[in-house]
Amino acid sequence: MYLTRSVPVQIPASTNKPFDPLNATYFINDVPTVFVNGKAGANTTSTKISTAFFDQPVTGDLNGDGTNDAAVYITQNLGGSGTFFYVAAALDTANMTVGTNAVLLGDRIAPQNIKIQNGTIIANYADRKKGEPMTTQPSEGMSAYLMVDGTTLKRASSTTQTISYFISPQATTKYCNGVDMDSVGYQKTITTEKTTSTSEVNQTTLQTVKQVIDLATTGMCRTALNQSNITESNGIVTIPPIDGWAGISIAMCSCKPQVEVNLLRIPGTTKVVWQ
Repeated sequence: MYLTRSVPVQIPASTNKPFDPLNATYFINDVPTVFVNGKAGANTTSTKISTAFFDQPVTGDLNGDGTNDAAVYITQNLGGSGTFFYVAAALDTANMTVGTNAVLLGDRIAPQNIKIQNGTIIANYADRKKGEPMTTQPSEGMSAYLMVDGTTLKRASSTTQTISYFISPQATTKYCNGVDMDSVGYQKTITTEKTTSTSEVNQTTLQTVKQVIDLATTGMCRTALNQSNITESNGIVTIPPIDGWAGISIAMCSCKPQVEVNLLRIPGTTKVVWQ
């Protein structure tokens, strides 16, 4: 059962305290839970309830403000055999640390690691297969993707992204061989579509650009471009000068159309500039 109702976080007056995920308030099953040095319990009358961080927080920007926030695993034992694992986030605001709601992953799972990547929390863990009893050791690898919306932590809508690119069924040497340098003719043959998937969630346009280049190019073209400091701004992809080597003109004859055909298909990309 996953947490579906978000609780508005009431931010008190400025405290000007340093960012400290170990000492913050998180909302577990809608209950505000105060953590002190990574442990909770002082705010409950039941001594049977045990709530604490599992391992240390990891840091990264979760809300795009340029400041590192944190992601944490939280465990809670209510006095029985179950140990419930949650993921929560701590946001570094101007004046204080703001904890989010905790999203339940499962009971007696096996956490592996947690990281923040491109504004998304990725929690990797093992769980039991569907239908297996709770006495079975978790063995199936799982990943939960979560994002911050305001001060609410939510599961990401998707965990994979499909990337398509085009290649030519023709050998590059048929058009670009030192004698014939028909770059335009080769470009017209780049019509065979391929697809792949990536586990990156909400990756930037530049990340997509670099991934498409790696997929759509070959040989020295791919090698040279993977080593280049390619940039993207306002839909314009800029490729810096490429160091020369024997046969560079032949390679670039097919390289440029491979790059341009594919990059100009990326939404928002309007121009490829070769410096």
